[in-house]
Amino acid sequence: MKKTPLQKRLDAACLAHGVDYDVGNGKRIAIPLIPVPLALSATWLRYAHVLSEAINRHLRKMPAAWFADESLRAILPFPDAERAFVEDVWDPAHDGRQTIVSRNDFDMPENPRDAVAFESNGCAIGGIWYGAAAARVGCAVLLPDMRSRGAAMIRDGYDVFLGALRKHAKQEGVRASFRIGLLEDRSWDAGITEMPSLATRLRVEGWDVVLGDPRELSVKRGFRLRGEPVDLLYRNMEISDFTAIEKEERRPLRVLRDAFRENRVVSGVAGDFDQKALWEVLTSRRFERHIAPKDRAILRKHLLWTRLVRETETEGPSGKTVDLVPWAIAHRRSLVLKPNLLCGGEGVTLGPLLDAKAWERVVRRALKHPGHWVLQKFHRASRFAFRSVGRRFVTCGVISGPLALSALGRASLDPVVNVSRGGGLVPLYRALQAAPRRKAL
Repeated sequence: MKKTPLQKRLDAACLAHGVDYDVGNGKRIAIPLIPVPLALSATWLRYAHVLSEAINRHLRKMPAAWFADESLRAILPFPDAERAFVEDVWDPAHDGRQTIVSRNDFDMPENPRDAVAFESNGCAIGGIWYGAAAARVGCAVLLPDMRSRGAAMIRDGYDVFLGALRKHAKQEGVRASFRIGLLEDRSWDAGITEMPSLATRLRVEGWDVVLGDPRELSVKRGFRLRGEPVDLLYRNMEISDFTAIEKEERRPLRVLRDAFRENRVVSGVAGDFDQKALWEVLTSRRFERHIAPKDRAILRKHLLWTRLVRETETEGPSGKTVDLVPWAIAHRRSLVLKPNLLCGGEGVTLGPLLDAKAWERVVRRALKHPGHWVLQKFHRASRFAFRSVGRRFVTCGVISGPLALSALGRASLDPVVNVSRGGGLVPLYRALQAAPRRKAL
């Protein structure tokens, strides 16, 4: 399909601002951008911040709770290699000292009190760069008179990211002018371009930063990456990526493991407890001893009912006890089946789109793979009528720290909203007026 002049301008601006993918051989293409900016009220952003931080507080606590509680280990299982990695590098002294840079994915209804949290992403997240960069593209092409239209920029995800690193460095007694290592599997020849963009900005602002591969870590009077000294490591990788490298190399990544043991890695191991089944822990009365009383109500209200697939009796969405598997087979219209450990919308099966026999087959197939699948209450994301492209499902990825919040907007024709499934980014701004809660600019 031939692109309009506006789409061409947006693509050019996306490439200029780093809203792009590397498709291999150094070639970059623009990530699709919906040409209608949305403004969120200060009330919406405050409420999302409170909810996001409630989730993050408990994600940071999960490793210590997991080691202490066998029933938690059953609900938050790891494949053997990843479990061995976690057990090898965890130190009980890290409890209360884990730092994560996470993205919590929410529905984006008009009223924030109706918000729904789909899942948490505790490490290797997308959006640190893209959220604010998409807003900058919007300013350049769509909103040159942003403030006169009643809008302002939301906090940049870069600021949240850097704030987390600064706080962690201070906590761990690292010098204020700490040196940063950004870890990616450099054998990947395609994908998102956030780490190079972050590295460039860090260098412009005077930080010593190295972008490298975990195989390039060494020790010589401290940690080094590609031969350069580093004090903290930010990982754009999951533990599963590290164990895959170890399997391929037939040796452990010893220096990386030492860095985890010394709590020099952000996100810490807590980030990998972001399994979909975490929602069962955060909302079930069975595990409420692990949840701060002040957070129980808000987590139960906003986190989608989720259960690890297994033969068990548990609380159903109404709070009544159900026999999970037969109940799930009978209630396909209200359920979704998701991989427990994957992201990007991969493998998500919507019960309402299947007939009864097909749904029963996928549930029973999931039952044969313990720890790999969750059932979640089906929630259709809010839809917004964009003037230029029609109605789209819209979600918001919230990247927050205790003092700041950033946001990544996404929209799609597909009810499973993800750029990798054909969606696009939406420029998000903060509304300068009190109402409405969400509006197009």
